[in-house]
Amino acid sequence: MEFEHAENLGKEIIALLVRHVERAEIAGSVRRRRPQVNDLDIVVIPKMWMWSSIPAALESSDLKFVRGKDELLTFVRYLDNFTVDIYRASPQTWGTLLLIRTGSKMHNVKLCVRARELGLMLSAKKGVLHQGIVIASRTEEEIFKALQMDFIPPELRI
Repeated sequence: MEFEHAENLGKEIIALLVRHVERAEIAGSVRRRRPQVNDLDIVVIPKMWMWSSIPAALESSDLKFVRGKDELLTFVRYLDNFTVDIYRASPQTWGTLLLIRTGSKMHNVKLCVRARELGLMLSAKKGVLHQGIVIASRTEEEIFKALQMDFIPPELRI
């Protein structure tokens, strides 16, 4: 799917979720502004007890709910077999999930290698850990700082 169409779809989905979430942002290749998008990733912080209501909130769209877990809901737009993944974050994990789900895969590998060089670990679910204790996770900027790196804008994460 072309970038513009994927971005518009993401915005439409977020508009349908506005009453169910505290915060939502498109991640993945749309956030990196890639010309072609294979799927859509959205990171949300659901309002209290609202995570399970998200599939019903999207019933009016052309998305069909496929499966759900504690931290991931997957939908498919059957018109073009386009997949939409919605990831559940908390205020504590927002930066981590947004960073990891934005990617790219190679960028994430680079960050994990950097963490190891510093005697740290970058966990896709928890953030930057030092001796098992989370030291950065709330924002992407906080994570880059913990890794002693300048912030890299999403569109430059290749």
